[in-house]
Amino acid sequence: MPKSMDIVVTTCNDSEFLREALLSIIYGAQGAGLLRRIVVVDDASRADAAAQVTAVVDEMKPLHQDIVVLRNSANCGLSHSRNRGIRLCTSEYVSFLDADDLKPAGWGAIVQDILTAQEPEYLFTCSALIDDRYTFAPFYDHETADKLFQGETIREFTGHRRFLPLMLEPQIGNKYFKLATINAYLFPIGRKFEDLYLVARMTLNLDRVVGANVVTHLYNTTERAGRVTMTPRLKADIIGNVAGIYAIFAYHFDTVHEAIEAKAKDAGARASEAAGRELKILQIERQFAYAALKFAFIRMLDWSVNTIAIGDMERFVGRVGQVFRALPPQPSVAQMLNDLANPRTLEWYDKVAELFTNADTTYLCQVYA
Repeated sequence: MPKSMDIVVTTCNDSEFLREALLSIIYGAQGAGLLRRIVVVDDASRADAAAQVTAVVDEMKPLHQDIVVLRNSANCGLSHSRNRGIRLCTSEYVSFLDADDLKPAGWGAIVQDILTAQEPEYLFTCSALIDDRYTFAPFYDHETADKLFQGETIREFTGHRRFLPLMLEPQIGNKYFKLATINAYLFPIGRKFEDLYLVARMTLNLDRVVGANVVTHLYNTTERAGRVTMTPRLKADIIGNVAGIYAIFAYHFDTVHEAIEAKAKDAGARASEAAGRELKILQIERQFAYAALKFAFIRMLDWSVNTIAIGDMERFVGRVGQVFRALPPQPSVAQMLNDLANPRTLEWYDKVAELFTNADTTYLCQVYA
């Protein structure tokens, strides 16, 4: 049976991009029977930008009638804004888009077909970059994506393999969630990289994730003054936030481990044997989770260092080294993913991890200057 979806669009003083974002959502979903409600959440824009948001939404209503605006009385951030928007969603699925990003043509039909056939708890797809000249560029490492999908376009990620999607960039615009699932988690308040926290926490507990090796989300790379996603301070916060997520994962796996051992205590031999199997599976899941998070960390860190100017590079790299040395030791990613395909394409991961962990910071400053 065809699925329905609501989309929450967040905006704050970027109304000049909002019109194009909404048009990309509406026209890209035409004929798919997927799109129901669009909720625009204005996170306390300036008066002129807020008036423009109203004007843009009014302009869209002849194209898509079910579009509403929520306004925050004060600037509350993405998490609060998205959580407010979720409360007005009623469809089976929900997705999110920032006002300065876009949807590609035909995204609705692609997503409808997958959701109808697979009915996942959440679907993740790929993203691409687009500039003001409508030039497309890949965002993902396609070789890594191809290894994850093993030549398939659509694939289920179950068991310990459910952590592998974290390796592609755990952000929010390329994902489609069951409304009931997202309501059980919501976005964490007061966190930068709130989407990373949300996706990581959901991945810990969900049994079934579906991935599609198709592009349904576009990062708009048009230059704009004060654009928050390009500020050095925010990018530097990758370090602290990923370290925090590691702590969440460690607590989760330690808690489950203790629960399995407690259940098996004073039980019969057969129960102890079953507990042993559960603990082995848990250890595999722990290894995959840590590897995927560390891989995502490396990708985001590399992107940060190479796309923004960081003033004190030596101090920045020193902090990175401290975080890596504090992380739990794990087998190499290539070792754990050798059942996917030839792992040689992932060798760079171990080399970069070794570089950040052991190399002289002066050399690192030269490499990433």
